[in-house]
Amino acid sequence: AQGMTESGLDPSACSGVGACGVMQLMPGTALAMGLVDRFDASESIRAGIAYDRRLWDVFTDPRPERDRLAFTFASYNWGIGNVLRKAQPCARARFGADRLWDHIEPCLPDETRAYVPRIWRWQQRFSGNRPWSG
Repeated sequence: AQGMTESGLDPSACSGVGACGVMQLMPGTALAMGLVDRFDASESIRAGIAYDRRLWDVFTDPRPERDRLAFTFASYNWGIGNVLRKAQPCARARFGADRLWDHIEPCLPDETRAYVPRIWRWQQRFSGNRPWSG
């Protein structure tokens, strides 16, 4: 579902900012995840999942699993630094809390706010329209 959202599963896709491959990894992120050829579909997916796991591991405060996954996807799209240094302080200032997706989502840029629901929609489609129930 994330690969469909990122590139339509096109291993040759590249964005205007230099993210390439199925999982649209930037060169530095690809290198950090041990990915040599961003255009190798299976390796791109492996590296994207490894990066998701790294991001998932950042959000250890108690929260619903679906929210933790949404934070992971938002961080993948907008950058972990932006989520931690911009969105979470914004949420604390606006709502007095920063652990739930409902608090963070309004503090994200439009692209990222649309990105996470697109992943959920692809996930539902691939699972026979069963909602994600983490």
